[in-house]
Amino acid sequence: MIQDDIIEVLDQFIEAEAILQREKALLQLIRQMEKRVGKIFIKQGRLFLEIFKKNKSLFEKIAESEQNSYNLNGTRLLIEATKNKELIQKTAWELNMEVERMMARVEETIRWEMVDVVNKGISQSIEKGFNNGVSYLDIEYAFNVKHPRAINYINKRGAELVTKINETTRSEIKRIVTNGIEKGLSYDQTAKEISKRFSEFAIGKPQLHIRSRAHLVAVTEAGNAYETGNYEAGKQLQEAGIMLEKYWATVGDNRVSDGCSANEGQGWIPYDEAFESGHEHPLRFPGCRCALLTRRKGE
Repeated sequence: MIQDDIIEVLDQFIEAEAILQREKALLQLIRQMEKRVGKIFIKQGRLFLEIFKKNKSLFEKIAESEQNSYNLNGTRLLIEATKNKELIQKTAWELNMEVERMMARVEETIRWEMVDVVNKGISQSIEKGFNNGVSYLDIEYAFNVKHPRAINYINKRGAELVTKINETTRSEIKRIVTNGIEKGLSYDQTAKEISKRFSEFAIGKPQLHIRSRAHLVAVTEAGNAYETGNYEAGKQLQEAGIMLEKYWATVGDNRVSDGCSANEGQGWIPYDEAFESGHEHPLRFPGCRCALLTRRKGE
């Protein structure tokens, strides 16, 4: 019984150590990545507002019309009043299309800057994860960053992430513009709200372990890449004939999600088998704090 208690304590220590090891390995990298992504968000906001200002008169044609109430959503327009219907409909459609064009121009300007930041962060994180992964197994093995799987992950993940970031930003800016029109806000009020939102993307309002959208991007992508490198270490070792098992470790507090708890509850499973959530390894969602543990099969 005492032996079982000791083993349980040791297991908890190893789980905590794995998570702490990742935090130490990625601390500076996450800070640098967060700072650079935050600067890009600020730049993106400045560029958008410069273009948005040129459409001030178009925005105010709609927002200041007290006789009309409508909802701008794609190309759908609901008009309760009929006075100046054609003009309102035309200008609303024009504004909606112009917002799309404005965001597209801004995204094109900063896209490769964002891709560069993300890819560098992912590349460094995946290598750190690989090296830490093999160190736990006491096996000398050098990570090859030119391995096809690593290159594919870096290139694919970076491009997909930047596209997703831009889509989320575009959706949020359209929401703010729409809200300004529906509430009859002035151009200056709406522009101020847009500027504030981009600042929040970069600096944000601290909530638990996530400080801002820029921090969330850095934490998630560095963590994902680290755990991908950690998992890749095991993949390459298995291909070399060393059979392994894996374990999903959570931080064990009351904020752990049910899905992550279920994965942990499976205990040690075959390395090539997916966890209950369908994931090969953490992270399960943006900001996930879980880590992957690996051991030789049967140890």
